[in-house]
Amino acid sequence: MDAFWQDHLAHEPGLAPYLTVLARKFLRSGVIPQTVTLGAVPAQPPLRHALDFIFGGSDVTRGKVVVRLPERLRTTAALQSLAACLGLAPEPDERAEVAAAVNTAILRQGLQYPQYVDLLQSPQMAEAWARLFRQQAEAERLLHGLLRAVAILEGNQGAITLSQLGADALQDSKALRSGALLKLLITMLAWRAEAEEATPAQLLARFGVIGNPYTTLVLLYGPIAYEDTQGRVWDWPAQLHAAGQVAALTWEQVQAIRQIQLTGPVAGVITSENAAPFHRLVEARTPAVCVYTEGYPNMAVSRVLAHLAAAGLVARHWGDRDLDGLRIAACVARVIPVELYGQEPVVQESGALRPLTAPQRVRAQAYLDAHPDFPFRAALADTLQHGWVEQESFFCLSR
Repeated sequence: MDAFWQDHLAHEPGLAPYLTVLARKFLRSGVIPQTVTLGAVPAQPPLRHALDFIFGGSDVTRGKVVVRLPERLRTTAALQSLAACLGLAPEPDERAEVAAAVNTAILRQGLQYPQYVDLLQSPQMAEAWARLFRQQAEAERLLHGLLRAVAILEGNQGAITLSQLGADALQDSKALRSGALLKLLITMLAWRAEAEEATPAQLLARFGVIGNPYTTLVLLYGPIAYEDTQGRVWDWPAQLHAAGQVAALTWEQVQAIRQIQLTGPVAGVITSENAAPFHRLVEARTPAVCVYTEGYPNMAVSRVLAHLAAAGLVARHWGDRDLDGLRIAACVARVIPVELYGQEPVVQESGALRPLTAPQRVRAQAYLDAHPDFPFRAALADTLQHGWVEQESFFCLSR
């Protein structure tokens, strides 16, 4: 790899500061990163092109270049070669000490939490573990508590606050309210849920973590009533539907639902990933029960969809046709039978298609390769071949 790096640095010397960020990150942690933020977007187009060529494309986040390392650069030899070409020396003592502590902790915690061995040993998590052990004096105790927090959330059937979760898992109600431990918990949950692109709020909501039970809502439009656990029937969502309005069910109300009843004929369920299209469904007086998922559905949304499935309904999901939009559809499919909304020809019109960026293409192909049982493989393969369609660009109700 020496010639590879030397040739690129000789042709474009401006690469050095950006590649130094990557090399130092590797030397400091001993971990091969999946992605890395290299610095401010280059002002010179040739320099940006050189970075794109080396890494197979790049993204811009908050004015900084973010790259995903291609497989050929995700080796110790490749990054050691880069460091040598830049004249950077490793810090072996600290790195070896941290690596030894991490490996010992992973072995011990794997015995206590065998269901999380894959998480503990995942290359994607290696950098996070190294950071935890560099920065925290009681790193293994905290790792144990974080694994316990994940276990609590994966078995959670109700609402829980971060304060309660911290008290239960780490004996400290303040431990998970904010800061590095909360960030690491979110990373662990994203790995378990395969939802790396979900926002922290969406991810926590999926596992029933709420800040306020009265502001955690399910927005629904349709002729429905629901029976609560005390046998009382509430038809106010149907009354709002008759007036062309949306019902907002709180978490408290969702928890109390025993079953959902239809008060009129409906054309199934339509779930909407985004807010503006959901509003269009309501404006059009869509003859279906419409549910706003707000991205990845939280636990309250999933419960309502499960009740609708129990009432004999099936769903069509209306969302983006990129990897994340299709994974959201797969989340919906776990609780109610679902097909993709908008298979009509208008969706396939070339004008509505948006090309995938190089990182998006790599990520989508990697997901297909790793998930042969993904329920929307055909749609994702079509996206890889032709491009993706944004939810807001098609509305096929009238077709």
